Amino acid sequence: MINDLGDNEPPSEDDQDSPFGPPDRPEEPSVTPSYFTITGNAILPDLSVRYENGLPGAGLYAVYLSDLSFNELANDTDPSFSFSVEPNNAYVLTAYYYGGQAIAAVTPTVTSDIVQDITIDTEVAMNLIMATEQPDDLEPTSLSRPLDDLLADANQEVTYLNAFYDDRNNNRNADRIADAVYSLTMDQLNQGGSVSFQELDEATIRAYGGGLEGIRSLSEILSDPKPPLNPHFTFTRYNSENEMDFGMSDLDTKRWDYLGMGLFPHITTGGTAVVYCTSTGEAWDATRGVGGVYKRVLGSTEDPILLSPTNIDATWPSWSPDETKIAFMGRYTDVDLEMKYRQPYNIFVMYADGSALKQITHYTEPIYIHRNLSYIQGALNPSWSPDCLEILFTKFIVTENPDGTVTYEESLEIINADGTSQRTLIDAITQGFGQGSLETGSWSPDGNRILFCAQPADQDDTEVMVIATDLEQDDFIYYLTSNEAEDWFASWSYDGRFIIFQSDREGEKGTLWEDLMPFYVINSYTKEVVADLGDFTNAGTYAIPRFTATEAVFSAVGGVETDQYGNAIVSGSDDRYTDSHSSYNYYREIIPAANSAGIDFSCSSWW
Repeated sequence: MINDLGDNEPPSEDDQDSPFGPPDRPEEPSVTPSYFTITGNAILPDLSVRYENGLPGAGLYAVYLSDLSFNELANDTDPSFSFSVEPNNAYVLTAYYYGGQAIAAVTPTVTSDIVQDITIDTEVAMNLIMATEQPDDLEPTSLSRPLDDLLADANQEVTYLNAFYDDRNNNRNADRIADAVYSLTMDQLNQGGSVSFQELDEATIRAYGGGLEGIRSLSEILSDPKPPLNPHFTFTRYNSENEMDFGMSDLDTKRWDYLGMGLFPHITTGGTAVVYCTSTGEAWDATRGVGGVYKRVLGSTEDPILLSPTNIDATWPSWSPDETKIAFMGRYTDVDLEMKYRQPYNIFVMYADGSALKQITHYTEPIYIHRNLSYIQGALNPSWSPDCLEILFTKFIVTENPDGTVTYEESLEIINADGTSQRTLIDAITQGFGQGSLETGSWSPDGNRILFCAQPADQDDTEVMVIATDLEQDDFIYYLTSNEAEDWFASWSYDGRFIIFQSDREGEKGTLWEDLMPFYVINSYTKEVVADLGDFTNAGTYAIPRFTATEAVFSAVGGVETDQYGNAIVSGSDDRYTDSHSSYNYYREIIPAANSAGIDFSCSSWW
């Protein structure tokens, strides 16, 4: 039967049960729109100017919308961008700038119109996900958990990190891996680039202060944070007792921590152990002395351990970044040679317990000593690359020719840690540097640049310089200092922001040397002096600053004013020294590893 719809009555039950079935009804309209809108602003963080490239004031190039496999879907040249997107997907937004920087944001799964800015926080959050997950992309099949959950955890960690930066003493929820990711991100942005996912590996994270625990999951970072490290530096000092000792300080003010007797200290990341060489007169006897490389666990009451063989004059020890090996410069002693000749130094590598010693350079010709030429020649001052695969050193050898003339060989060399594939980075003669002025510095934490010091042609003083590790000699060398002063022994901080060196630019006088060379810290991007650690006239002569990273807490000594948490109030002045040489009128910071055994830091040898 055909239903008469003219009376607008619903069909009867009989009609619905008919063999023809119920009449067709129009489909319900969809409650989910076909597209949603993502809007927001691309906000470049405050950056320093990287060298002379004029960064970062070059403006936005474009904002790109990509899927989770990083395939481009759309772009917008307006910093206040807008994109229409399909629902139930997450997306990646990337802002590219003419200065070379790129920052990104990962959106949550889009189920409505959303506002998603692109900031340094969103970039760090995405880099945290990539570092801890190590995925090929951000697709669900590459991740251990849903992206929305990972993003929520990453954003929470960024919140903790920002709180830590506001108050390092009292916000302890941040993790050092997050701090390393942030430091890497800002370092690359300040250089006019961005973080590639290949850089978010364990070696690079460790080099930027991520510690030795390895890359942990976001859930582990949140549940069991390892506090971020702080930039510190070690140094050698000729103290007022005419002894050589060594210590450590942070960058804010002069809070020296006495660590022991010796020289050329190098401390592990986190401040748990130190290697150094002996400081007796015999160690520097130019003809027969034997120096040794020692290791001491900070906080332990056990005696230092001699690591180097007794028949090697060993000095300038250097931890590998993963703390499994130690490099040093040494030479086998030979007392049968004439006084003006000596064996050259070579680079040796051994495990942290002194085992498996291997000589990786092999300079054998006796060096020539005449007048003011140093007997310290050969392969000098080793410095490890952040990935532990290469070692930088200075080659300095002077030989006497049959006709009585003298030949100089002076260069920066890079060699694999196993002794293979040595190459010359800079040749001092080719560059016109002053003879004997080339000085090994250190690697940048990203491994792409090297600090060194040298005396430029037509100049009387040494400067701090930097060069890319992948450039051939004669390519661009950038001067970080340029003044009428001797600048020596430059070292890079673990976060890439600072460079420390010693300089006689203020003409200060020391107690043991006529000219004192205080330490200066500069911004590695702008060259601006950010810390003047001079005015040591009454405390001995300090030398050879070397950056490290360690966790530290402040502690008052001798009645110094403290805040409600017991932290010493930092006045910015060094009030330790008084006319009576009192060793109690000062504050200092205590390194947990060094103080775990209750070591007395009020050492009289400092006065």
